[in-house]
Amino acid sequence: TFIKTPRQSRPGAPILLVAHNARQFDAAFMQHEYRRLGRELPSSWRFCDTLPLARALLRPEGLAKFNMDVLREYYGVSIDGEDTQMHRAGTDARVLAEILNKLLEHPNAKDDELGCLEKYSFSLGDPGAGSLKRATADAKSESERSSYAGGAPGWGGGGTVNLSDGEEADVGGGWAAVDEFANEENMEFESDSSSMSSNDVPLRGMQKPFWAAEDPINGILPETVDFQKLAEIAAKTDTSELRLDLERWKETSIEALKDKVPKSTMKALKAEGINTIEAVLRNCPRKYQEYSVWNKSLAQGTQVTLTGTVRSMQVRDYMRGRAIPNTVLVEVDVREDELTPTEDDPWGANKPRCKVKVWDYISKDAREEMPIGARVSVRGTLGTGDRNCQFSVDGGRVVPIAADAPVFASDSSEIVATYAKRGAMSNVEWHRAVNASMDIFLAKLPADPMEVSMGRDNPLLAELGLLSHSEAVKNIHRPRNVEAVAQARERLAFEELVLLQVALLQERSRLQALPVSESTEGVCIVGTALTDELRSELPFALTRSQESSLEEILSDMAGPAPMLRLLQGDVGCGKTVVAAMALLAAVGAGHQGAFMAPTEVLATQHHRVLTDLLSQMRDPPKVALLTGSTKTAERAQILEDLNDGKIGIIVGTHALIHEKVVFSSLGIAVVDEQHRFGVEQRAGLLAKGKLPPHMLTMSATPIPRTLAMTKFGEMALSVIDEKPAGRLPIITTVCGVDEHSQAYDSMCEEVSRGGQAYVILRLVNESGSSRMSEVKGAEEEYARLVSKYPNVRFGLLHGQLGADEKAAALEKFSSGETQALVATSVVEVGVDVPNASVIIIEDADGFGLAALHQLRGRVGRGARQSKCFLLHSPGAGENAELKGDRARDRLRVLEQSNNGFRIAESDLQLRGAGELFGTKQSGQQVNLFHASMSTDLYLLEAARKAAAEMISRASLQQEPLPAPVTVALETRPALILDNAIISGGAQAAATN
Repeated sequence: TFIKTPRQSRPGAPILLVAHNARQFDAAFMQHEYRRLGRELPSSWRFCDTLPLARALLRPEGLAKFNMDVLREYYGVSIDGEDTQMHRAGTDARVLAEILNKLLEHPNAKDDELGCLEKYSFSLGDPGAGSLKRATADAKSESERSSYAGGAPGWGGGGTVNLSDGEEADVGGGWAAVDEFANEENMEFESDSSSMSSNDVPLRGMQKPFWAAEDPINGILPETVDFQKLAEIAAKTDTSELRLDLERWKETSIEALKDKVPKSTMKALKAEGINTIEAVLRNCPRKYQEYSVWNKSLAQGTQVTLTGTVRSMQVRDYMRGRAIPNTVLVEVDVREDELTPTEDDPWGANKPRCKVKVWDYISKDAREEMPIGARVSVRGTLGTGDRNCQFSVDGGRVVPIAADAPVFASDSSEIVATYAKRGAMSNVEWHRAVNASMDIFLAKLPADPMEVSMGRDNPLLAELGLLSHSEAVKNIHRPRNVEAVAQARERLAFEELVLLQVALLQERSRLQALPVSESTEGVCIVGTALTDELRSELPFALTRSQESSLEEILSDMAGPAPMLRLLQGDVGCGKTVVAAMALLAAVGAGHQGAFMAPTEVLATQHHRVLTDLLSQMRDPPKVALLTGSTKTAERAQILEDLNDGKIGIIVGTHALIHEKVVFSSLGIAVVDEQHRFGVEQRAGLLAKGKLPPHMLTMSATPIPRTLAMTKFGEMALSVIDEKPAGRLPIITTVCGVDEHSQAYDSMCEEVSRGGQAYVILRLVNESGSSRMSEVKGAEEEYARLVSKYPNVRFGLLHGQLGADEKAAALEKFSSGETQALVATSVVEVGVDVPNASVIIIEDADGFGLAALHQLRGRVGRGARQSKCFLLHSPGAGENAELKGDRARDRLRVLEQSNNGFRIAESDLQLRGAGELFGTKQSGQQVNLFHASMSTDLYLLEAARKAAAEMISRASLQQEPLPAPVTVALETRPALILDNAIISGGAQAAATN
């Protein structure tokens, strides 16, 4: 109705939909509803967001809140009629119209009403859909592919989309590619028999409203939502008084153990910095040993446990390397229902005896604790008996126990923990300290800390079905069986991950805090005029994942807080195009954009791609390149233009964070391959803004979700998980020593057909060390290939060349003058030559799977069927054959899949989280004991939700975090070891 009426009065007029918080709420909701009905928003529609407009105009006047109720009262907008209420469609529309008129009458907007509307308006559709330019490009692409076997459909809007593994994504049903309604004047929303239900519509790749977001990383709620109306605070329970009572949750001093453990143990604990009972219990076992309770059916050599009474003890004089053990004769405890009558003892009162052979020294204190008649626990290896005993226990450990300690059933077992030695604290000392601390801890614990923090009836806790905290602590130290250990680890891992996520979300808040007064607006970017212009000129349509990621980025940029977002995707998925549009949005709002890459090769490549991409616009912003090798005069001119605001986008390396680089108004910083930069370097780029700029980091290495939510957990996450239509999957082959020639034959064949190839080597020059003697060098291999294949024009590229030499080598290869490029892994990311269709990787078993996948991504960017050859050499030396088989099996992962996310998961399993993305380079490590990055994704996602819920509730009720969480963050070691956190104060993010 709202759209139909004005369109009837002015047929053909463009549509501008005005909404309060349209960028982060209303537009996404409308798009979700249209797609639920199998339709698309008309590309000609635009939205205007009055929320950032109100913030920009009224914040300097002292207004702190900007929801419609506040603005209505501020402007004195009345609501006529007794039955009229706010937050109903008709009333809100009339009120918002009056608010908009008042805003446009503001002194700072009165002379440029249309400019204000344009600055805060945006579109969600594809302005280039159906254009003649795109149709021509589609036809040309189809024609080119038809000349190759296995050609794929064109790039056009709609059609099939190839996933990373070469499979086709289903865009039918809810993904119908409809850019315009057949009749916009008469839109029909009623469902007919062919309409799909909401349950049938796939959500993959869709920009979901905040309440439907499945990814907990993206659960950012818009500021205008009235939480009081959308969520009810749980009624007070019997644990509510504990929620904020810090005193009840403070840890107990280690002095409570003074009378329960020897003085030597107390001294050793303090020497290790353990000052509380809870800290003792946080020192968990490093392994467990299962002992079977002794019974007559067990075979010799079995690890057994038993309890009994000391009947005699023979202590040998101590001498090093003695061959005679101490012996303790123990009468074994047997439950009354298991005593066996004999002829001599018809009542079955006789108990078996065993001889315990103790090879360790038995101290005087230990002998005093185990007099004749004392009850003891024995563990060791079952052996034969003699005339004095029925059996023996060799290598036994004898420990005194209470007189009323229970007797084990003969068919049960005992799980015994083993603690790592720390200083003077041996395994025995740890057992003594843990047992004494456990009793004190359980007696003092007021309630379950997670139930108090999240609410006893929290559905998330019920869904997980975890043990209580007290049971988990008991079972991790005194497990009844193996299953109890696993259940305890699961609960403690969840608590560990909750604390980690709380720390990360607090770090996010710290990074997004504006260091300015409340009357100053941050970098707010809403308008998409330049972005729409570029999209209308592109000869291809964005994929669904690209569209979704772009909308998430633009939505973040519209908020008052700086964006912190990680954009990740497989190689060749189109991250650079999305980043370019984000940069254009900032330039269109009067700001500048910075694009930082880790190497000159990659920076030069990005500069070329951005320049070519933006050249399609009528008046493109100026794009400059600044690296360490930029000439002095050119550098001076770039710095001057950057300071004056003449440069819209600057691409560079670490040179961008030099102190002489000054921006006129930095609006967004894009950091490519961000894991290659240190924390200080990323912070240095952000510090270039007069106000904190938006930050978009990118990774061409697909990151497993567990790592994304821990190592980069302070960032929101966008994922591009599909490739542009028409990309053929790369055929990968692992070649043994006798198959290497096949790879070079394929190279020659492809070059003869007009294609190009890469040859990748690990080293620049061959090494003289014995370990690397069989690894080829790029210089030597280049000379060999030039000699062996005279009909192929080879080029050489590696990191030791000068900047001009690198640029020349890349230019020759890009232009086709060079047919095959011999290079090191300097081409791992960023190099884009669509005509290259063969890559040969020598000594492939020396690379990680993720690095190999990145190198493979240098081909497969055009219409040609691409091939990747992984040359495998087993090497020499001890176990060479076994190592070779393992390496070949590892390379088979690439042979079987083109999906970077699956490969990253495999690499995580094979190499571990510490090596996968080079934590030493990024300056950040995650310090977890119980949780596993390989297996605990479900716990991690639940922990993220729990942490977000705690922080949201604390913010809503204007109270601190729950006391159990606050105390835990203050007293535990830092979960995140981050250079930025350390430099800002010890464990600043963890303790906050």
